[in-house]
Amino acid sequence: MTTHVAIAGIGTALPVPRVAQSVAADAVIALAGLDAAGAAWTKRLFRRSGVSWRHTVLREVAEGRPPFGGARRPGTAARMAIFREHAGPLAATAAERALAAADVAASDVTHLVIVTCTGFHAPGVDVELVERLGLRNDVDRTVVGFMGCYGAFAGLRVARRAVLAEPHAVVLLVCVELCSLHFNSNATPDSLVAYALFGDGAAAAVVAGARPVRQALFLLGTPSTRVEPGTDSMMGWSIGDDGFEMTLAPELPDRIGGAVAGFADGFTRREDVDAWCVHPGGPAILAAAEQALDLGPDALADSRAVLRDIGNVSSATILFVLDRAAGRLVEGTRGAALGFGPGLTFEGFSFVRGGAAVPIATERGANVETTVGAAVGAEV
Repeated sequence: MTTHVAIAGIGTALPVPRVAQSVAADAVIALAGLDAAGAAWTKRLFRRSGVSWRHTVLREVAEGRPPFGGARRPGTAARMAIFREHAGPLAATAAERALAAADVAASDVTHLVIVTCTGFHAPGVDVELVERLGLRNDVDRTVVGFMGCYGAFAGLRVARRAVLAEPHAVVLLVCVELCSLHFNSNATPDSLVAYALFGDGAAAAVVAGARPVRQALFLLGTPSTRVEPGTDSMMGWSIGDDGFEMTLAPELPDRIGGAVAGFADGFTRREDVDAWCVHPGGPAILAAAEQALDLGPDALADSRAVLRDIGNVSSATILFVLDRAAGRLVEGTRGAALGFGPGLTFEGFSFVRGGAAVPIATERGANVETTVGAAVGAEV
């Protein structure tokens, strides 16, 4: 029997405060106590970030005021208390929407995969979702932590392996990231770039295999991953006393641009790809990928639209991009997804846009094999 692994539904959720980028800049400037020159530089940085709007659980940011009640250096414990308050409900909303989109009952979920790099507690979001969603108390739980912007790709690999091992498995993947919890008074260029790009949000996907579902939104090809040697200092995410601290080297876009085409050629034939879903790490990274892959001016429109509307929400972002792409791609469209993160790590997989009432297992419908099987790299 051949098992095809598919995303059957995607759901997303964003905190209620929707914040204009200029207002977020004012909050960061106030928190860092920047002088006139520093404030002017920061405002230019925020304007050029490719981000117009973001969402945050911190209401002070939505009002352009310093977050955390005005405390200059709230500790990591205080930030994690906010994560514990908000992450579960946001994750549950995204998960409920993904289950509804896939027309799958919570009681049918056999595996739960949680991805986050912006907060931790135990029992964690995984246990919280068992009760909030009404999942089985014997659901198989996995937490993928602190992998950064490519975390969803790792989560999809976990889900895919579960489906290949147990063809009737139904996996719920949930990514939840509250990046704004780590705003602090550190005014280094790396920190300010991060503050300009990152927002809060959650996204979820239902991943299934031989179990029949009403739709196969995306049929997934074999994933690929690679760590570039000598790049571990280019992008980092460490736990500090004043929240989590990020490192972003200015040469990062050039390094991605120099390696991304060769990486993509390892898991897909670029001439066969009609749709590219690229993690929008920032405008320079998207431009570097676009040039290296020799793409047209609109090829990364979905990625740029997500960056514009919500910013970079770390691991959840690629699911936002896929969700947006699903709304415009026709059945049978061949695509490729790419992500980048600490390491420097490259992640990718090919996909085919499925359609309504497409059976996922070939034993239930030979049309999957003949129509899309070769394109996604079926396992036997």
